[in-house]
Amino acid sequence: VSHRYPDDRLLELARELFHERGPDLTLRQFASEAGVSVPTVINHFGNWLDFKKSLGYAGVPASRPASTARRFSGRTP
Repeated sequence: VSHRYPDDRLLELARELFHERGPDLTLRQFASEAGVSVPTVINHFGNWLDFKKSLGYAGVPASRPASTARRFSGRTP
């Protein structure tokens, strides 16, 4: 079911979800909770990192797989 929220409602929902789940919230999880598609979120707000930054949740998530940590650190196993 698609809810077709206005931008301000999507921002409000994003703030609520980030408050509940923290910075590990993914674009796919957010879109699912909002009842919209991933492209809809991107079309409204640009890329996910910029969207997170605008809400005050920037940077790499604290909990991530080791492979992701290596990618960000530049080290290989």
